[in-house]
Amino acid sequence: MTGKNPLGQNKESQAYEGINIIVPVGGWQFVKSKLDPTTNNTKFPLGTLWLNTVTRNVWILTSVPGLWTQIGTTLSFTNSRLTILPTINSIPVMSASTGGTAAVTINTANVWSIPQWGGYFEQYNTTVSSAIAPTLSTTAGNGLNIDTIGGAASKTIEITEGNSVNSKNAFVTGTSAAFYVQASFNVAIIADVTDLYVGFRKVQAYQATVPAGYTDYATMGVHGISGLLESQTQVGSGGNIITSSTQSITAATTFTIRVNVNAAGVVTYLINGAVPSASAAYTFTSASTVIPYIIYTTPAGGHAEVDLVNYQCGFQ
Repeated sequence: MTGKNPLGQNKESQAYEGINIIVPVGGWQFVKSKLDPTTNNTKFPLGTLWLNTVTRNVWILTSVPGLWTQIGTTLSFTNSRLTILPTINSIPVMSASTGGTAAVTINTANVWSIPQWGGYFEQYNTTVSSAIAPTLSTTAGNGLNIDTIGGAASKTIEITEGNSVNSKNAFVTGTSAAFYVQASFNVAIIADVTDLYVGFRKVQAYQATVPAGYTDYATMGVHGISGLLESQTQVGSGGNIITSSTQSITAATTFTIRVNVNAAGVVTYLINGAVPSASAAYTFTSASTVIPYIIYTTPAGGHAEVDLVNYQCGFQ
């Protein structure tokens, strides 16, 4: 359409593009769903806004019945704690957590800064590493190859958004509204991975033995070199409980793990958007401050790529 410049005082007629948005009488109606709207979603007034809480796509009902138009993607919609890395196409800027040059030494934490999405992460080396940073995947769209941090010997790294009760995505169970963490991975050769999982743990000092060194946690992901997806949980240092989902990953195929925690601290899991075939019940102790974390452990020897494809965390 054509008209006056909508961004300034210029009187000259100019051309610009946009979407005609009708403000309904009585104001906007706002819908949140884990799915995109379809032509079957007809019982809404013209101008209704729809947010897909998984993809962050935003839609508007432009005509009735059921014609929805996507108007964009939002990084945060009334969710200041949301972290979302839908794609990663730049190597993180690295430094030591105490400032200065990042280190490869044992029991040290380095900081990842990902300006592309405003992301902040800490990478803890439980063993001496041969490199300080991941590299970009050699496969388009596969994000970061986190295996490059490892080296020839068996290695473990932990990735968090900050190991503190003051971290952006630190949640208090039984007090915080429902929250989640989700990550997608791609493993080139299954036997190259001993552990690769995501979940929540209680805020404690970084541990050399993971996850069992932490007193409270709930995680889901690969455990063992056969690619089996299992949950690992512990309450109050009561023992690491491993529960098989009976499902396995496929080499060189992206898989997604989501860990949900409701307002009462009850944990549930999703594998590629579906409930696992089997899982164990778990509830965090009330008033525990928990943070999202990723653990990656390699066996000894050379390894093919292990990619962190995307990541997100926030309120549900």
